[in-house]
Order: sequence, then structure tokens, then C-alpha cells
Amino acid sequence: MESFSLLNSGFVPILQTLISFIVVLGVVVFVHELGHFLAAKFCGVRVDVFSLGFPPKMVGFTYGQTEYRIGWVPLGGYVKIAGMIDESLDDEVITGAPDEFMSKGILAKSFIITAGVLMNFLLGIVLYSVVAMVDGKITGVNTEPVIGTINPGYPAEEHGIMPGDRILSVEGVSMQYWDQMADFVHQRPGETLSFTWLHDGDTLSEQIQTSVQLETIPTDELPQNTIGLIPGNDDLTVRGVYTNFPAFDAGIEPGDRILSVDTVEPAGWEEFNNYVQGVGNSLVLLKWIHETDTLLASIPAFVPDEVLEGQVETIGTIGLEPESPYPSIVGSVETNSPADLAGLQAGDLIISIMGESIDTWRPLDMYVQVNPGDTLLAQFVRSSDTLNAVIPIASVDRSFYEITRNKGLIGIGPALLTSDVNIVSAIGDGFQMTGRIVLLTFDSIGRLITREASIDEVAGPVGIFQMTGVTIQMGWTTYVGFMALISISIGLLNIMPFPVLDGGHLVIILIEGISRKTISTKVKLVIQQLGIALLLILFLAVTYHDVSRLFAN
Repeated sequence: MESFSLLNSGFVPILQTLISFIVVLGVVVFVHELGHFLAAKFCGVRVDVFSLGFPPKMVGFTYGQTEYRIGWVPLGGYVKIAGMIDESLDDEVITGAPDEFMSKGILAKSFIITAGVLMNFLLGIVLYSVVAMVDGKITGVNTEPVIGTINPGYPAEEHGIMPGDRILSVEGVSMQYWDQMADFVHQRPGETLSFTWLHDGDTLSEQIQTSVQLETIPTDELPQNTIGLIPGNDDLTVRGVYTNFPAFDAGIEPGDRILSVDTVEPAGWEEFNNYVQGVGNSLVLLKWIHETDTLLASIPAFVPDEVLEGQVETIGTIGLEPESPYPSIVGSVETNSPADLAGLQAGDLIISIMGESIDTWRPLDMYVQVNPGDTLLAQFVRSSDTLNAVIPIASVDRSFYEITRNKGLIGIGPALLTSDVNIVSAIGDGFQMTGRIVLLTFDSIGRLITREASIDEVAGPVGIFQMTGVTIQMGWTTYVGFMALISISIGLLNIMPFPVLDGGHLVIILIEGISRKTISTKVKLVIQQLGIALLLILFLAVTYHDVSRLFAN
């Protein structure tokens, strides 16, 4: 499939992207400022101005003590709180009136300052909850620990574990889910563990030493445009993640499954890799499944030179692959692929291959992979009709981190099944997703501070503009999820202890509260001016990298 840059003419309409971008920033910033406004009113502090949009003023009116405005620049809004030195840099005379900010106690002032951030988090929770309600929860991902395949040369093969066996316990710990078992083993590389499993009705136990999954990447063999994923099976399941690469930084883990990259829903790893390698020195918007959650992240599709000699994450393994959690329903068909040319369509239910009945995706996937160049005889159901297809299996040379160099491919991917989510479960998902974004953001900030990550990987206004256009093309729930991500990110940015940001104001409030001394207006103005200058430098640096990536494409 041909690769396109994010803003190719006719691909992402500029006007649609511009409107979508304005809505995202407008809603997120407005909600943030609304938090400050409501908290100030609640604490009895006068609000002189509440503006929807930035100056110059378009229209306005005064109600009570507050002037309500609409500005010409529709990218958010702001509040002017009486008696507070803020980013407007007004040298306001503080009279000591009871309705001024500085006349309130430390708790009230702290609440007013942090209310914007709390509203951003609340918006993120609400939006993610809406997405969970509409999209439902992906089912069939957290499967029981039933073995689907055994990787040759690994300890499981040596100890006689077979496909269809079920892991009962490891080191005496009962295993109910595949992810539970995998996580337990992954955390113990090189250790000898006691495995108990069920084989044809018999309970077997053995001491098995885990292998250490550690691979180095030869610099001369590594494509520059990669996010660091090691492909698994053709259902786009991740087999491994290279340490310090973009996918690792984004929190993608072995066992996760890729859904889409930008607006492309690849049918297999070949199409995914071709797209990622074709976008150039740019960011891609990746959507994937982790356990039962659908996650979204902007990931740089290039690897800095300093991490080209990276390593796969060091984990323990005995070479087990889970039984396919997906039914044998076709979810996607790559254009002009063998399956497409043979007439297969999304929604077809494959009921047999080579005369053998199947009801899960794994047998189909494994047969295709190990029989490149052969022909697949498939029987499938469409509506109420039973049809047959003769599909030539393409032979593909897999040199992208694959141990087996030659595999079969017909260009299809499995369908995902979802179940409805009640409102309580959806709200729980909203909290869970918000918490995950917070942890990943703090991790990213830490990596920037320790220089483990580069500013090249940070998206500024231009990068956000690009990603907004992509998400609106992917559907409104993806767009709403992206708005939630931006809201949480802006909230976290604002709470950083940096002059001019809410976190900087909070630090000053705490210093004044502890020392019981008020910092002079002149000093506060200098601090604000310094903060604005540093923030402007950061803004220009990030924008420069955004524009550089855009022109590189």
C-alpha cells in the first residue's frame, strides 16, 4: 500500500484538520480556565474577566463583577482573577480587599490554582468513559493460559509441553489468565521455576529454567525508520519491544496487538512495516490493544543514532504462545492481496481450511505462515451463503527482526469482538486510562530530564495539528480519545513547578504560606517574565522540530 505523509493534498483536508484542531485546543483550554473561574467564585474571589477565546475582543458584556468576552482567537480562553499576578503581567494594585486572591488563605489559593488541572483530568475521565461506552470492551484478549504453539528450541519444547495444554500454576501460584502467567515468567529471566500443567487430563509438573530473551541489533541491519517492535504472528501481535526505542517509551508491551498506524489499518506486519518505513522523519499515531484496553499514542517513526545499538527488553521465556483469542472472522483485507483477489471480504467467517474445520484464527494464521508459495483452500460463510476460495499464499522475505526469513502471507487480519460496557464499568475505564496516561507522561518527562529521550520526540503545536487531522479521519471516538489525551497532557504540563504555569504559582503560594511572608509584586513579575521567556524558547524549539519533520516528509 502506498504511504502518504499526514498532510498530503486530498488525504487529510486542511480545513477539516484546522477546525478539528481549534475544537480540541478550544475545549481543553476553555475547560481548564473554567476550573479556575468556578473555584474562584466558590472561594469568594472576584473574577474581573472570563474570556472564551483570546484577544482581541470580539464582543463582550458585564454581568455582576465579571466581564464576559468572546475573543477573535478561538484557541481556548483565560480568566483574570482580582489581586493575582499572572501571565498577563499586569502590575495590578493589590488593595487587600476581601474578594481579592491574595486575601484568601493558603488552602483557598491552592484550590483556585489547581482547579484548572483538576478540570482537565475530569474532562479526560469523562471523554475516555464516553469512548468506553460507545466502543465497548474488547473481549477475548485476556484468555486462559492454554498453549497455542510452542516456539522451537525453547525450554517448553524440551520438557514436553504441547499445544492445547493448560498451565495450572508456576512456583505454586495459580494461573487464571495468560497475561498473569506471562508476566510472572517474564520477570524471572534465567531462573528455574516449577511449572504445573494439564495434558490430556493428566497433571504434570517439571522444573524448567527460563531462557533470557536478549537480542542486540546490528547497526548495519536496522532500518532507520522503525519504532522498535518485533513482529509476532500476522494478526499484528507484538512479539517483543526494543529497549529505549519509541514503542518502548510509549509503553507497548509483548502481547499487545496493533490496530492502526495513522489512518491505515494494516492487514499484516508487511503492510505495517512498509508504512512506518515510508513516512520519513515524522511522528505516527499508533493505536493498539493492551489487555482489554485500546490505547493511542503519538510515536516518532525514527530512531536516534544513540539508541541504534539497542536491545530487546530482557525477559524470561520458555517459548509459549497463547491459543488464538480471535474467532476465524475476517476483520480486514489488504487491497490487491491474494485474499482480496480471491474474493474474501471483511466479515466473512472462515469455517474450514484444507478440509479441516476451524473456529479460531490461529490454525489459519499458522498454516499460511508455514506454507509460502502453496495454495490455501478455504471455505467461508457470508450472510447465509457458504462459499469456497482458492487463495495462492504469497512468499514473503521477512528480514524485519524475524528469526524465520521466509513466511506465507495472504493479506488478511482477524476481527475484534467487543461487548457492551455499563456506565459504572465505563467510568472505571475512564479513571484507568487517565491514570495510565499520567504515569506514561511522567515517565516521558523523566526520560527527557535524564536525556534518555530527545526533544525530537516531543510534539508541539504543528505535531498536534497533524495528529488531530489523523484522528478525525479515524472516527469520532478516536478523535474524542485524542482530545482526552491532550486534556490530560495540558493538565500535567500546567502543574509542573515552572514559572508562569499553575505549578509555579502553587510553589509561590506554598513558599509564602510556610514562610508567612509575602513575595513582592516586583519579584513575582520578574519570575513571570523569566518563565514566559523560557516557555517561549521551549515552544520555538519544539515547533522547529515539528516543522523540520514536516518538511523532511
